[in-house]
Amino acid sequence: MSYVKRLRVMLAELEAHPKIEVTEVHFHPPVDPSILADLRTRWPISDAMAAFYSEANGVIIKWELAEGAEGDLGDYEASGSVNLLPIENVFGSWQDSIWFDEEDEYRNLYPLDFYVEEACAALLVDGAEEPTVYYHYCGEEMATLKLSFEAYLELLLHSRGFWYWHKSIAAPDYFNPYVPQTHEEKQFRAVAPMLFADFDGTRFVRTDGYTPEPKVEEELPSIPAVTAEKVQEAKKPWWRFW
Repeated sequence: MSYVKRLRVMLAELEAHPKIEVTEVHFHPPVDPSILADLRTRWPISDAMAAFYSEANGVIIKWELAEGAEGDLGDYEASGSVNLLPIENVFGSWQDSIWFDEEDEYRNLYPLDFYVEEACAALLVDGAEEPTVYYHYCGEEMATLKLSFEAYLELLLHSRGFWYWHKSIAAPDYFNPYVPQTHEEKQFRAVAPMLFADFDGTRFVRTDGYTPEPKVEEELPSIPAVTAEKVQEAKKPWWRFW
């Protein structure tokens, strides 16, 4: 199954989830073949990237907790955002938004998934045959995720685009042994298993080798998993409900 089709399946799961409300969805039409062909002559676009954008030239999926569900997570919160940009935007000019002069350390970053206004997952185009995906907090921080485009999509799908899931992989600029995890990483690792029955936190490996203890700080109530039947029900045409 293609990555675009898998994103649609993920969307159906989120729409069927009793604790989640999907707030925004947009699947762009496929990229114009002539535009893609031209970009491939100038940029390191893998076959996997070309196949993805030939099916959808960008995808937006945003979700948050449904009304009344907040109390089920204790002190934690949950939301998700996927904003895979159109390919001509990815490889467009990011001067004066990501970088500002030729010596800027962020000069070779090309945003791929601008999931929040202040941060993104970006391709580092540095002459390698296939770019590596980096976490980038705009103007302040960049850290490798050590992921290819395909590997990034795999973890995006498994995380359901959970808010700042990237922090569960990216190493901090400075490792504090007394506070080894950011709030975003702790929240993701605690809440995702409560929302998604198939979640496997071991798939998210910190690039600095740090391994979180296999427990959460407090015992929190479980949330019913979304069954395959519910997902199928959500995918029915609206007129079949009447």
